[in-house]
Amino acid sequence: MKIFKKVFIFIALLLLVFTLTACNKEKDPGKEGGDTEIDWTSKRVFQISEIEEYKDLTFEYDEFSLDMVKFLGTYTDGTSREVPLEESMLDDKDLNKLTKAGNPRIYITYEWNGEVFGLNYVVHLVDSALRDLDLNKDGSHGAVVKAIRDLNQDKINFIVEKGEFGIKALQFRYTYDTSIMTLSTISKNPSISGPCEIKVEGNTVTATILLDDVLTEETILFSVGFSGNFRTSKLAIDETFANAVYTIDENLQPVELENVLYHASIK
Repeated sequence: MKIFKKVFIFIALLLLVFTLTACNKEKDPGKEGGDTEIDWTSKRVFQISEIEEYKDLTFEYDEFSLDMVKFLGTYTDGTSREVPLEESMLDDKDLNKLTKAGNPRIYITYEWNGEVFGLNYVVHLVDSALRDLDLNKDGSHGAVVKAIRDLNQDKINFIVEKGEFGIKALQFRYTYDTSIMTLSTISKNPSISGPCEIKVEGNTVTATILLDDVLTEETILFSVGFSGNFRTSKLAIDETFANAVYTIDENLQPVELENVLYHASIK
């Protein structure tokens, strides 16, 4: 029994040492078999550099986190790995640059085993919400119908922007991926009047609206509550549907507008 107990303790100690050693190592998927362990702490950095396929990536400025940026650490033995950006690698001025949309140039300072390496890096930060504003600035569209996520509430606003002519009637259908986003309550804009049918069925949102008064300003027609991931929901106009927007002529007859833009926010 004493011998067995000593063997058991010896095995337990070996397992403990192995576990502690493994904590300072990580898998190297680039090696043959994809399961080779590398102790990076024992290596010496040769240089740090940009990763070519990441150079042109864009990030939403208000959803950005530092670890989304990665650079390449190359070691003196020829191995390399991706290193995520950390707050300690930037000064306060560069950290502030990353809080708003733009293409800020930052300087990354990377310390490793007593050595310091530097890298100039450009981060591309965008505000996709700006793409949803004034889509008919040059007047090239007869009208604009757009589905825009309300950034303050979990709802989608369906909006019409007029072109040269006022809007009297419209019908359109949007589709989306029901496995990613679920739609719920429909709320019609109480400030507009006239016959209106809005339906959420299957993976579609369909609206048929006849207005009592001609719309001459950008107007929210209705809103639909949602849950899930709006951005990846593939919300888009249904090109197979008879989408149309109408104005009226001097004889009060309906006239279908040409070159109508049907837009869906990507944010």
